Amino acid sequence: MTKKLTKPIRVCVLACSYEGSDSELKEYEGDLIQTPQNYFCSEDENYTFHLELIRKATAYRQIRQLVMSGKFDVFYNQCDGAKDEDRAGVEVVEALEEFKVPYTGAIAKYYEMSKPDMKLVAHYYNIATAKYAVLEAGDDIESLCRDLHFPCIIKHISGYSSVGMDKSCKVYDMVQLVDRAKRFMAEYQFALVEEFVSGDEATILACNDSTQPEGGAGVPAGAGDFSRGRGLQALSPQVGFVRRHEVDSGAQG
Repeated sequence: MTKKLTKPIRVCVLACSYEGSDSELKEYEGDLIQTPQNYFCSEDENYTFHLELIRKATAYRQIRQLVMSGKFDVFYNQCDGAKDEDRAGVEVVEALEEFKVPYTGAIAKYYEMSKPDMKLVAHYYNIATAKYAVLEAGDDIESLCRDLHFPCIIKHISGYSSVGMDKSCKVYDMVQLVDRAKRFMAEYQFALVEEFVSGDEATILACNDSTQPEGGAGVPAGAGDFSRGRGLQALSPQVGFVRRHEVDSGAQG
């Protein structure tokens, strides 16, 4: 039985508002209400939850009002909009940092690291990643990608949930690569091209934990099953979301 606290911890859950948004994820996540309250017993008096939907255009003002209300002990931040989206993202973190309140999630500096940035960190720790090239609109694609082995896959340089991707992003020769990369960069300016690696895919969450010997902890990995003849790990934003949702749902019980 959980020991009752003297006063409940008042949690303000921050999530993206899709009001007026044209985000690619709106179709799949627009009606999804994300809150950790769903994982707590309704009779648990140690915590109270309040859900606040944050709009990118008004994020700073909304956060300021919530902080100044004095009603919350911690902010559980689930706003994950990218810098090229119209959903609330790093500006929420910047406001939380400015007001010096406890919150969950990455600090602003590490909120949206690009895939090349993460590859450099992996390289520093001797962790192998797929061979790659970073492209910008106007680059000589053939020259920059000449050392890559096909098939290759074209990705957003920092996006998640397979943003901008479809089956044609897996390319089998230089002609396909040049054509698809140009079309990709016409929309997103940059592209990451990697050698395609077949095999299992897993999502792993690591976080700080002062109670652990080395100060860190990880939750059990969630593995995606891509064995139904697709071959491509990420087909569309819908697949990216569905896989994540299936893993989350499975973890509940």
